[in-house]
Amino acid sequence: MRKVLVIGGMGAGKSTVRGVLAQDGVPAVDLDALGHEALELPEVRAALADCFGPEVLDAAGRVSRATLASRAFASSQATGRLQAITWPTIGRLLGARLDAWEAAGHRVVVVEHSALRDRDDPLACDADVIVAVLAPVEQRVARAVAAGWPEREVRRRIAAQIGDEQRACLADVVFNNTGTPAQLAAQVRTWWHHYQAERG
Repeated sequence: MRKVLVIGGMGAGKSTVRGVLAQDGVPAVDLDALGHEALELPEVRAALADCFGPEVLDAAGRVSRATLASRAFASSQATGRLQAITWPTIGRLLGARLDAWEAAGHRVVVVEHSALRDRDDPLACDADVIVAVLAPVEQRVARAVAAGWPEREVRRRIAAQIGDEQRACLADVVFNNTGTPAQLAAQVRTWWHHYQAERG
């Protein structure tokens, strides 16, 4: 089963790409969503509280994502500790989905991965193709703010991610998303038809 890995910064348009392929019947998963699932597991909550302080849990014992983000993304070292806690669980959740899709007979799956930094990433090393979605920073900020994110938080997250130049170097296919969602979707459909014809 082939894995199409979609990467890009916040507000770049990754979800649009994933959605276009999902419309064609391709199973798709967002690793950020799996990260949210991981935060619901008691063992992950306990590890996060031990690492970042009990304040990352609310009165009900659930993870306060805002509080966790303020601490876990305060430095690269803190982010590394967060990833050390959550990524093994995310990997297991992803593996379970991939196994189920393969058992169901799917030949291609799409994985959206916003945090990819290099091709040695254990969640990405077996990708058949890496697709990068790029857009200017100010355009990405405007999109994220329009979606309801506070601008300060958007800029902080973008600053913590790799830049588009690095993403382009990692990618096999690059989409420059400076237009509308419909224009990006048209680019993706054209590429997807070629990809299917080449790979079968």
